[in-house]
Amino acid sequence: MFPDIIDKPLDELIFGTPAMARTVCHTLAFLMLLSAVAYRWQDSRLASLAGGVAAHFMLDSIWSSLRIFLWALLGPFSRAPDLTTLDYLQHLLRSLSDPMVGLPEMLGLSYLIYFAWQRKLFSVEAASSAGIRDRQ
Repeated sequence: MFPDIIDKPLDELIFGTPAMARTVCHTLAFLMLLSAVAYRWQDSRLASLAGGVAAHFMLDSIWSSLRIFLWALLGPFSRAPDLTTLDYLQHLLRSLSDPMVGLPEMLGLSYLIYFAWQRKLFSVEAASSAGIRDRQ
C-alpha cells in the first residue's frame, strides 16, 4: 500500500490527475533506494517496508508495466487519460467488485484494523486525552 499512498497524491500534484496511479514509488529505483537506506542504517523497519514494497510490486504485476518499473532507463512515465478526482474514485469503487481487487483490499483493511487494535491506537483513553469526549 505504501507506493499507492505516496504516488496517488503525488500524481495529483504533478500531473493534475490521480489516474497515473503508478509513478515514482512504483519503480525499481525507489525499491533500491529504500533497500539501500535500510541496509545502511541497519533498520529492520525500513527493511520490512522494502519487503512490503517488493510484495506490492508482485501483487500489482509491475512487470507488465516495464516503462514504469524501469523508469529513468526507459524514458519518462506514460501519460494517463485525464480524470477528475470524483471519476477516479468512482472507478476505484467499481473495481472493488472484481474479486482480484476487492479481496486483497479487504484483507489489507482487515490487517490495518487488527494492527491498530493490537497497538491500541484507537481507544477511549486516547480519545479522552485528545479532548474528544462523548457529549451527553
